[in-house]
Amino acid sequence: MENDMGEDMDMDMDMEMKKGGKKGMMHMDSPFEMMMKAETLMKWQSINPTMGNVVYLLVAAAFVTEASLHMFRYTTKTGFWTQFHADSSTTDWFKIGDQIQYYGNLSLYGAAFLTSLLALFGIAPMINVMVWYLGVYWVGAFVLGISFFFKLLAFDSAHKNLTDLKYGATAAVAYGTIKGDFAMTLAGTAMKILPLVMQSENWRWAMFDAQSDEEQEAYLEEIYMDIEEWEKEQMMEMKKEKKAAKGEKGEKGEKGEKGAKSNGDKPAKSEDGEKPKKGGKDGKPKAE
Repeated sequence: MENDMGEDMDMDMDMEMKKGGKKGMMHMDSPFEMMMKAETLMKWQSINPTMGNVVYLLVAAAFVTEASLHMFRYTTKTGFWTQFHADSSTTDWFKIGDQIQYYGNLSLYGAAFLTSLLALFGIAPMINVMVWYLGVYWVGAFVLGISFFFKLLAFDSAHKNLTDLKYGATAAVAYGTIKGDFAMTLAGTAMKILPLVMQSENWRWAMFDAQSDEEQEAYLEEIYMDIEEWEKEQMMEMKKEKKAAKGEKGEKGEKGEKGAKSNGDKPAKSEDGEKPKKGGKDGKPKAE
């Protein structure tokens, strides 16, 4: 991909030189222009679509592995859920929240792992995009929020029973254990999400490269149409602003002319308050 980008840029530069003729040959870039071009080239060279796809695949595998071990190995131990139960009620809120969280991760990231593996070989890349954006990001955040809600109910129950004579010791254990689970869940999720954020640009390029030429052209056309619509909207707003500015200037000019007319020079009065008499033919005042 990097070679293709370099060839495209070389072709663009050749076309510019041909269009410019002698002027193009004589043009020398300023230091600022050279620096901007160097930064652009460095950015293009740093793009690695394969790395982005592999990182997304590994993150999905990490979530699936964690959920599988938690639900099918660690929680099968007898009495695992009792450490999170702080009273005599039959409803185990923490267990419900834990199952929602890990079964949800297992299903969402399992699907993301499969679609990422297929997209790595150029199969159904847009389905992979939908699974990650709609499934992992949106539905995954909703699942995590619901699971935390049920775990908070268990945490609140443990807090209420801290001073209870019968369940105080059990509540203290559950209180500390649930608090530790919150910290571990948030820290683990952040550590897994960070690589996705760092490789998001590479991953988007990987999904674009995996599409056929026709799909890429259609995608670019949609982007160009959106850009044109945005430019038209901006031009319309600029025209409206210019018309409004001209209208304000016109109103101010009319007010100024009216003020000048109303405050125009009037014939001066004499000292006794009488108007001066009109002069004769030679412009001198008539004798009394």
